[in-house]
Amino acid sequence: MFSARCSLAPSHHRLLPRCVCVCVCVCVRTAVCVCSHRRLLPRCVCVCVCVCECVCVFAPLCVCVFSPPPPSQVCVCVCVCVCECVCVFSPPPSQVCVCVWIGERVGSMGGTGTVKVLQSRPDICPVSWHLSQLAHAIRLLLEYTDSNYEEKKYTMGDAPDYDRSQWLNEKFKLGLDFPNLPYLIDGAHRLTQSKAILRYIARKHNMCGETEEENIRVDLLENQVMDVRLHMARICYSPDFEKLKPGYLKEIPGRMKLFSVFLGKRCWFAGNKLTYVDFLAYDILDLQRIFEPRCLDEFPNLKDFLTRFEGLKKISAYMKSSRFLPGPLFLKLAVWGNK
Repeated sequence: MFSARCSLAPSHHRLLPRCVCVCVCVCVRTAVCVCSHRRLLPRCVCVCVCVCECVCVFAPLCVCVFSPPPPSQVCVCVCVCVCECVCVFSPPPSQVCVCVWIGERVGSMGGTGTVKVLQSRPDICPVSWHLSQLAHAIRLLLEYTDSNYEEKKYTMGDAPDYDRSQWLNEKFKLGLDFPNLPYLIDGAHRLTQSKAILRYIARKHNMCGETEEENIRVDLLENQVMDVRLHMARICYSPDFEKLKPGYLKEIPGRMKLFSVFLGKRCWFAGNKLTYVDFLAYDILDLQRIFEPRCLDEFPNLKDFLTRFEGLKKISAYMKSSRFLPGPLFLKLAVWGNK
């Protein structure tokens, strides 16, 4: 009985979870296949049909190594490994990747970012301006749904020019219907607009609401959050920020009261089940809390909502990880929240 080993070449050291790696070689007998990936999980499944010296057609991504040396006759070796590895290639996105993705991941950047998904059934790769707040809810939803993703961020230059050439050089070369940041590429699907990307992810996980009442509440809250965000952005990006700030602070209690009444005694804004708008609600309420730390003191149900959201297992783990970066909240052009 020959033994065989299927592994990724050392040069491909950037690995992500869940990938199907297919290694086609030449041989004539059957042999045991052993997964030797660095990050092996209990769910790893390795199926190998081989028997002799072989050359992987996907080199240098996959290599079959037989021991002892196989016979000289020609044969066929097919190695399929399902484990914690995903081949990540660099641009251009049209480059062929030998790994067939089986995870479900989406990325996006609100207003300033892009998402790139690799091949076949790709994991999701969100892309945005570095730490764009518009992408925050998307990141949280990806983490909560345990999606496999790699985020790409575009960097904006410093004042006075705020150079955006890194993004502009690619903007019209990505096959997007309405080129903008954030964007998401998931196989054949290419999306822009942060809310469209959020809904795309949510539909995969049945997080858009189930009843007509829930659907109505989801639609209402999504648009209300956007109104509040746009109003706040106008203040924070204005050169007259210091003059406008007192007026905005006076308006916060009235806005928070509307959110509080709408939530009522529910666990989540649409009802008893978490939906994607809870991620938007958390994002905007947390933003108000950062702007004015005492703004939720009169609304215990909103404070409880934030605590409940942050206590979700996946969210809590993400917020404690080195991948979680709380700021900046806005782009460099903003007067407040740009650091």
